[in-house]
Amino acid sequence: MQKFRWLSVSMILITAVWGCLALWFQLALWPVAIVGSILMAWLGLSIAAAIALWRQHPGKQKLLGCYVLLVAILLLWWQMISPSHHKHWADDVAQLLESQIG
Repeated sequence: MQKFRWLSVSMILITAVWGCLALWFQLALWPVAIVGSILMAWLGLSIAAAIALWRQHPGKQKLLGCYVLLVAILLLWWQMISPSHHKHWADDVAQLLESQIG
């Protein structure tokens, strides 16, 4: 049972770090205070879920369910982002390459 808790807490912490990086990357143009608040809320929920799981807290089922739901929403949101080349690029990499064979 101890190995299962280690694995589960590790997965929570890995998804927490990935979620922070994904949010930071996608919300880079938002005001820093708003992004910081979102990241702190995400980290707070992640740490609370990890602690509740590790300590076998009685309310862990609701907290873990909420965390899993938010991770699923984050993954769905990440999949729906369409790639774009409409960014502010440096002059030396601003043009896409084209090649012709023959």
